[in-house]
Amino acid sequence: MLRRIFLFSSALLVLLSCGWSPMETGAEPDQEQLYLPVVNTSPSPVYLPLVMTPWLDSSFGVEVNTLDDTAAMWAQEADTAWVRINGLQWIGYQPNNSTEFRADPALEKELINASRIGAKAILIVHRTPLWAREYPDSVCGPIRSDKLGDFANFMQMVVQKYSQPPYNVMYYELWNEPDHYVVWDKPDTTRDESNMPYGCWGDKSETAEFYGGGDYAEMLKVVTPAMKSVNPNVKIVLGGLLLDCDPASDSCGLKEMAGYFEGILQGGGGDYFDVVNFHAYNYYATNISPIRKEYEISNWAEKGGQVEGKVSFLQEVMSRYNTSKPIILSEAGLICASCTIFPDKYQQDKAEYVVWLYTRNWAKGLMATTWYTIDRNGWRGTGMLDAQNNPLPAYYAFKTMTKTLYGTAFSREITPTAGVTAFEFIRGSKTWVLFSMDGTEKMVDTSQYGQVTEAFDMYGKVCDGTTYCNINNGQLTFTRPVYLRFQIGN
Repeated sequence: MLRRIFLFSSALLVLLSCGWSPMETGAEPDQEQLYLPVVNTSPSPVYLPLVMTPWLDSSFGVEVNTLDDTAAMWAQEADTAWVRINGLQWIGYQPNNSTEFRADPALEKELINASRIGAKAILIVHRTPLWAREYPDSVCGPIRSDKLGDFANFMQMVVQKYSQPPYNVMYYELWNEPDHYVVWDKPDTTRDESNMPYGCWGDKSETAEFYGGGDYAEMLKVVTPAMKSVNPNVKIVLGGLLLDCDPASDSCGLKEMAGYFEGILQGGGGDYFDVVNFHAYNYYATNISPIRKEYEISNWAEKGGQVEGKVSFLQEVMSRYNTSKPIILSEAGLICASCTIFPDKYQQDKAEYVVWLYTRNWAKGLMATTWYTIDRNGWRGTGMLDAQNNPLPAYYAFKTMTKTLYGTAFSREITPTAGVTAFEFIRGSKTWVLFSMDGTEKMVDTSQYGQVTEAFDMYGKVCDGTTYCNINNGQLTFTRPVYLRFQIGN
């Protein structure tokens, strides 16, 4: 507690010295201040210390619809280490030409909030202005090759402004889901079908190599050196890959899409990004546990499941190109696709899946996992907070997990009995997180592993038989996630 008070006080002094106050963040900025000078030559490297160094160091993150003060409060309460923010729209900053820099005050407040709560922001940059598009009627589509230098120049200005206080953004994700095929606006409709939050750089024409991944590599080759010339400490995050299905599976209808990542590496892009990034959702079902369901989704079942199969695939592709990069899962959640109301079983399954997803991903070595989304009820019910940003069971499960595991180190994965997986974490003593892999009741004799000092469920409630778990004389019975703490020295 003293450490947090000290860090908060230090951060407050820094913010006040920068002339920032909470009262000012929503104010309309002076338009003249929004136009930064165009960087025509590579500036000298600027090494910017993180004045508000995040005190959180874990793989636990979330994405937000909007990181307003309420969402930021709940994220901070749960010791959230990463916040993915979607995002900075190039079309809004430079709608007419490359000399503009029309900053987004609402976005800037979100970035300040992320820094204020000690979280590492992953800022998505996407949406091409008309003057720079490869396809004039596709805002989510790729950049024209002769405009890559303009985008590089723009990203220099972005890094120049946002990698320093009070924003402190060090992770920049270039487009979102760029392996989606190109989407065009339909002229006979009133809406722009291409105005999507995903990227659409994929090329599904028969003559395209690696689904167009080489075009993304060419963009990286131009943009990444420009960004790192301003601040060499920034990290370039690959646009989160859809990876729709396992190309080795007979049921895969978009085999070519899976080649997009290899196209980036084959095109020489491997030296121009720092972090691999992918997406993987799970789906609620009334008759199956969320853990088992994740493994049985047909698109990746033969490879090891929706998450582990994709991780394995990405690692295999990297190994063929002698490349090794950290991996993040930047969009995940338990979707209730057909729900108009969200039943209690779904909310309990979602809470269970929160605990499974984060702990398993940590055990598998992922750098970060960001749930989509924490706020505003999420997408198809995935939110940890409801539509009014009040906590749901998934939030309390997330908070219990972060509070229990923060500061520990993953040790090993164990199968103490058939149908049970346990992940062991160490900090002086050991902590276990146990899962019933099929949702049925399991029994574990814990006495052979040491003396249990605490046993509690995914909401922090003691396992005393009044919840879904009970422990008596070392015999643990449970159906959903359970935490065990063992006596020091066991």
